[in-house]
Amino acid sequence: MDTTFDVRVWQIERGSGKLRESYGVRWSVGGKRRRKTFQTFALADGFRAELVTATHAGGPFNMSTGLPDRHEPKASSVGWYDFAVQFTDAQWPRVSANHRKNGAHADDRHHCADGPGPTGRPFPPGPYGPERLGFQHQPPRRCPG
Repeated sequence: MDTTFDVRVWQIERGSGKLRESYGVRWSVGGKRRRKTFQTFALADGFRAELVTATHAGGPFNMSTGLPDRHEPKASSVGWYDFAVQFTDAQWPRVSANHRKNGAHADDRHHCADGPGPTGRPFPPGPYGPERLGFQHQPPRRCPG
């Protein structure tokens, strides 16, 4: 990731359109000019203040996005399957038995559509699947298609 400390921020520009006025923030990162438009002056001023604060703090700016590095979204360390299990753990005590049963069957359909699990094998029967409700585990269905 290329970063630079060569940043310049200009004043807010007022633009007049057909329907309403807009306010643009202009800045340059590494010599490349950037511009972002807002509907209100307060939003534009807030964004400009964040840019100025980042330059005063001495933080690096990303060359590709033109934003401070602290504005970059961080990649999640939790995979989709682990997230789904954590979500189910959090929601399970609050839902009714019918909701659990229908959710377990819906999850089974989604896993079929998504293919094998993260290990390359079909998803193992878990404590929150149909088995907990007294249903027999069925082997994974072949996805239509």
